[in-house]
Amino acid sequence: MPPDDEEAIIERIARRILEKAGKAERPRVKGYRRLDASTPHGVYVYDKGSGLWLPLPAGGAFKPYRDGFYAVYFDNTRCPACRVYDAVWYAYVELVGRRIPDTEFVVVLCEWFSGRCGSRAAAESFREYGVRASPTTVLLRVEGGEIAGRRDLRGVRGVGELARELEEFRKAYPVR
Repeated sequence: MPPDDEEAIIERIARRILEKAGKAERPRVKGYRRLDASTPHGVYVYDKGSGLWLPLPAGGAFKPYRDGFYAVYFDNTRCPACRVYDAVWYAYVELVGRRIPDTEFVVVLCEWFSGRCGSRAAAESFREYGVRASPTTVLLRVEGGEIAGRRDLRGVRGVGELARELEEFRKAYPVR
């Protein structure tokens, strides 16, 4: 069953449950197949089940929400190199990344770093992680709720190079 059909079924079930409980219908969270210059600025996490990029709730800078590995792509909509890297990033996540266990994929999207950004969470994420070049992919290893390892990949990478970098990083910081 296509993901869109699954989402519609889940939404109908949730509506029925809420109606029976006498509660108002919850707002639908909009997901994106891919993010681009027209996508609202923010912090997005890839949902491996649906294949959608889902916005994280508004708030402060992105904080890893569970132990494991994270690949966080810092993207600027006015960055020509980011448009080139988008083709690599989204293909990698969709074809390979979604099968890698214990690894979350995140995009932090602004117009131009923290200076031109319609999302407080995204702007603060650029500042928190010290990202001043784009595209930048920050690899994180989180253990016990703390960052146990970090590697920054600056510039456009090919699919093979991105896969190799993530695999080397995972080997350098094995799950205990």
